[in-house]
Amino acid sequence: MAMRDSDLAAAAKKNGGDGILLKADQADFLGTYSTASATAVTNGNVTSAFGSGVSVPIVRREGQYYVIKYL
Repeated sequence: MAMRDSDLAAAAKKNGGDGILLKADQADFLGTYSTASATAVTNGNVTSAFGSGVSVPIVRREGQYYVIKYL
């Protein structure tokens, strides 16, 4: 969220504003993305297996901001 806020503050300044104030913020959980891989190796009568995986949330964020201008 910190990058989003700084990007919005820069856009507000570029368009004549002096800053932004957060009015509302909402995050919606949409699901997860998961991926994994595994490998098995057999050497004689011994089999070894190695694997890894990762799962990350998919989130949609929405915010409402006020652009402020000092007079």
